[in-house]
Amino acid sequence: MRQDVAAGVIGVSENFLGKVERGGETVQWGLLFQVMQELGLKVSVEVPDEIAGEARAQIVRAFNKSATVPHPGKSNPGSDDLNRLLHAIETSLNDKAR
Repeated sequence: MRQDVAAGVIGVSENFLGKVERGGETVQWGLLFQVMQELGLKVSVEVPDEIAGEARAQIVRAFNKSATVPHPGKSNPGSDDLNRLLHAIETSLNDKAR
């Protein structure tokens, strides 16, 4: 798929998608996750126990902020998505504790 077509389907600018492809250091996380979701990509992150609580709080804040930004033609993430993400974090932490 051409970059301009992919950007239009995903709902981001062609310039932004180009930055993502080139590994740009100053991309917006919310848009990056939107691109990844539309491409069917998933990210796994291991969080050290000593920062797990703060990392969880930051994820919740970022997720809530992302959910308030309208994505034309796309549905915004809902509480089910957040619950799945938080459950995955808790499961990962519990697995590490064993």
